[in-house]
Amino acid sequence: MNSVLDVITPKVSVITVTCMDRFIKEQATALKFSEFRDFEWVVVDDLYDDRKELLTEAVGGEFPLTHTNTPDRKPYFNTVEALHTAIRHSRGELIFWMIDYVFIHKETLGRHWKLYQEYPNAFFSGRSVEVDTTPEELFKGGVHRGGDYRMGLFSNSIFQRRWINEEIFEVFPDGVINWWAGRNDSCPMEAVLKCNGFDHELDGFHGYQDSDLAQRMMRAGYRYLIDNVSVVLEFPHSSARSIGVRTETEHQELAARLGKQRERGKIYWVNEWMNLRKERDECLKSLS
Repeated sequence: MNSVLDVITPKVSVITVTCMDRFIKEQATALKFSEFRDFEWVVVDDLYDDRKELLTEAVGGEFPLTHTNTPDRKPYFNTVEALHTAIRHSRGELIFWMIDYVFIHKETLGRHWKLYQEYPNAFFSGRSVEVDTTPEELFKGGVHRGGDYRMGLFSNSIFQRRWINEEIFEVFPDGVINWWAGRNDSCPMEAVLKCNGFDHELDGFHGYQDSDLAQRMMRAGYRYLIDNVSVVLEFPHSSARSIGVRTETEHQELAARLGKQRERGKIYWVNEWMNLRKERDECLKSLS
């Protein structure tokens, strides 16, 4: 494991689970241009041994990096455990989720931290703008005002929303399924620990674990706010069709069944055999 630890705990932990060789340098470059500097990058990588030199060289010591792997190292079958591994290694008060094919704008992390200061009992999403190139000018320039096709989902006729001001609006439970997915999202570390992380029962097919946690954070009392200002650039990529432990139909049936159970019981605590808060405390203590 390669770990760079500062004396001062960073405010924001940027989490990426797995990484693609062709995007590593661009992601690191985007983070280097960030105007908000009080962050760390935590990367959990099932090909850790193959990419540790590449990732370390890309970061160049310009910000704290933790590059590690999951305990049992089972590629593609272990998304939730990879996310939990990242959380255990993260020291920030706020988590920024960054999928491995997006690149932050220079103002993105600062915007999310500002929103968190204003709305500490909320979690957030921003826009994801598709681009076909990643020159440095995209990272250094002004706010990229492209559209996000998902924004059209939020209307009174599809998913209800309530405007807070001219820049952000609040989303109700149905809408999280079509938005909160790790592209330009953040939430308080405390919210994830309170919910005891992602649900291992939903592992094996991409996407369900994200919206499930968002739903449970709402049940735990956190508001869901979408910001029309913060932006990431989404690079075109081929959709991975990795082997899953269940079919999509089986996952839909499982998600529906678990959702009904939780709605009845108002449950937001899952993985009763695991205490993510305690495990994180022990992990960070061992690294200090």
